Amino acid sequence: MKSAGIGGKPMDRNSQSLVNIAYNTGPVMWAGQKLSLEDQINGPMKNPNIMATDIPRLLNLLNTTPAYKQRFEQAYPGEEINLASIGKAIANFERSILSQATPFDQWLAGKRNAMTGQQLRGLRLFTNEKKTNCVACHRPPNFTDYGFHNIGLASTDIGRYQLQQMPVLMGAFKTPQLRDVEHKAPFMHNGSLKTLMEVVEHYNQGNLRATVGEVSVDIRPLHLSAREKADLVAFLKALSGPVQKMAAPILPE
Repeated sequence: MKSAGIGGKPMDRNSQSLVNIAYNTGPVMWAGQKLSLEDQINGPMKNPNIMATDIPRLLNLLNTTPAYKQRFEQAYPGEEINLASIGKAIANFERSILSQATPFDQWLAGKRNAMTGQQLRGLRLFTNEKKTNCVACHRPPNFTDYGFHNIGLASTDIGRYQLQQMPVLMGAFKTPQLRDVEHKAPFMHNGSLKTLMEVVEHYNQGNLRATVGEVSVDIRPLHLSAREKADLVAFLKALSGPVQKMAAPILPE
């Protein structure tokens, strides 16, 4: 299942989490199409299948609404209200979306009962280089290496290869961060996996064949037992904290 755009039309890829995007290093988006959040903002607005925004109408609305003009002047003194300043405003809002303290964080801080025995077993599996080596790509504190990998999904999307023509990047996509991952279903760039257990099952199979490109050499059969798979899922859930709720804003008229 992929994310829906304008009129409910499915988009080419699943939407990514914005949690802790403030700490992102390198390009953004699944294939690294944009160098920064500010660069990325305009793409969805202009895309007829995603937001289909009438840009001239948007700019006219913002420039003729006193409350918007006042707020833009407060945030960006002396700057025009244009796509560049709109991009900065949205990007800065996105950077405010941060994960809250998780059971894992509390455990690291010394609260030894913050994680269950099952979650601790999952942590040991997650960081065991000889067993699963999940930590090779999902490195703390955000549990990502910000790199691009082909993980053997049934997808014809060429991924990073679209921008960087290296054989190893055919079908490769950016490693997602795992903070608040419990709340991010469906998973993967194409939204093909519905649950965390399905994700663990995918990696447990190993010997995967990608539809395009070659699967990363780091992907191999894990030979996990049912208990070990459940332990890994439990640990992944320990990386999720309280959901940051946001009230709908009151828009200027």
